[in-house]
Amino acid sequence: MSTKSARILAGVAAVALAAPMATSGIAQAAPSTGEAPKILVKDLPGPLSTAVAGDGTAYVTANFAGMLWKVPDGGAPELLYQASEKGAEVGGVSVQGAKVVFTYTGQTHARVMSITGGAAPKVMANTRSYEKQNNPDKKRTYGILGLTASCKAKLPKQFAAFLKPYAGVVDSHPYATEQDGNTTYLADAGGNDILSIANDGTISTVAVLPRVKVRLTKARVKAAGLPACTTGHSYALEAVPTDVELGPDGWLYVSTLTGGPEDGSLGAQSRVYKVNPATGRVVKIAVHLISAVNLAVAGDGDVYVSQLFGGSIIRIPAGTGRKVPFAQVNMPAGLEFTDTGLYATIDALKGTKTPRGKLAFIPFAP
Repeated sequence: MSTKSARILAGVAAVALAAPMATSGIAQAAPSTGEAPKILVKDLPGPLSTAVAGDGTAYVTANFAGMLWKVPDGGAPELLYQASEKGAEVGGVSVQGAKVVFTYTGQTHARVMSITGGAAPKVMANTRSYEKQNNPDKKRTYGILGLTASCKAKLPKQFAAFLKPYAGVVDSHPYATEQDGNTTYLADAGGNDILSIANDGTISTVAVLPRVKVRLTKARVKAAGLPACTTGHSYALEAVPTDVELGPDGWLYVSTLTGGPEDGSLGAQSRVYKVNPATGRVVKIAVHLISAVNLAVAGDGDVYVSQLFGGSIIRIPAGTGRKVPFAQVNMPAGLEFTDTGLYATIDALKGTKTPRGKLAFIPFAP
């Protein structure tokens, strides 16, 4: 795993110290009933993604244990895949028909993989190789801009590499997938981009996500522990995609972290974008979110977003940037929309020696 990917996961972990059928029809979004979530699976280590098939079968990843679980509707969980490499991360699950796609990130590998029916797992694409050859965000400059040499020398040494201006690094951390016919879309949290993968494994860049520029006020400088000389400068943060979902309008919806602190010291800087898969055009639709780590799109275009450290799932009504409360849950991560409610992973980072992550179902109000 790369330095940046490991840094993001480490930062996330440090801060933490029978359900209805899915559908892709024109279901309408709705508020939650306020009932306690129905727990489907518990004691998962780092469940950060989930997907639901048309027959009600759910899939959930235990990212930190390198596991992918299958949960038949009303049945007991079955282990579908286990990474053999110690410390490897498995995540980004999506399902279309009999094909289950997921991501694999290890010390030397970054891949998108698939399991179709009862067949053996196979590698669909090598995203690390693509990143090495292309590095789509190589022309982007990140870090605190316009600093003098003397000010750069005062930056905290342990973070200086990510505070001083730097170009987009070679890094692939495949994090979330979405299937659409013969194409799989990938949110690469290392490359800061959205990629498309054809059935033959050919990878193309759909879009590089825009930087998030934060003005360093005195309050933010103090909260982040930065030297006073950085006050007034812009901090260009990486846009780290955490999920990608296809909306009813044919656009891809993307949730993002910033690659910077998610503890609020720089404000709530997570965002949601939509991306035209044909042209690569990126449109910002919601700002000032707290650690947006996943989303789900309803048939009417409403977008649900999980705020990991905000302890909530919000709804963004279609065509607006408004944030409407949907459910208060502890450490929500993966989300999946169905006609009658949301599948969500909760307590996603709870427990260290004894994991406490869960897959739950949150029903919509009648």
